[in-house]
Amino acid sequence: MVIEKSKYSSRLTESEVEEIRAAPFAMRHTDVAKRYGVTPTTVARIRKGVTWPPHTHEVVKVRVPTESMPALEGAAREQEIGVEELASSIVVQWVSRREK
Repeated sequence: MVIEKSKYSSRLTESEVEEIRAAPFAMRHTDVAKRYGVTPTTVARIRKGVTWPPHTHEVVKVRVPTESMPALEGAAREQEIGVEELASSIVVQWVSRREK
């Protein structure tokens, strides 16, 4: 996952930033900051998405030929997921392969 970072050096890794975001909001910024060796302001800015913004997904519209729908529906039933979810995972895999 690509996350935009500050132009300044970072003390945090991507996984630490994810942990900060996942920390319960009942935890004060000060307590979280001490745990990761950063300032409470840094924690607040991460939680608000000002720095280290969360990855946003781009909406992609896909047209599926009518003759392909029965196969797509069958595959979705086999995996016990919705057709939209299956189509979405196919698009994500295709985009990932293209970017390599």
